[in-house]
Amino acid sequence: MKNVHSLLTLLLLLLLVDAGFSREIKSKFACWNAKGSCWPLTCPWPLAKRIGECIWPVLRCCLSTLRS
Repeated sequence: MKNVHSLLTLLLLLLLVDAGFSREIKSKFACWNAKGSCWPLTCPWPLAKRIGECIWPVLRCCLSTLRS
């Protein structure tokens, strides 16, 4: 039971962290139009930053920080 509680707490933290993204991106199509890609729960570090949502709360829209 303690493991389930810990897992739920970790999942909640993953959903709430990484603020500062654009709320304008709310779908996978808007993400692709912004040159982003969709990733489960969080963006892979250090190659990308979160710029919105693809399907909240499952997929994040991530933009490569290496792009110019």
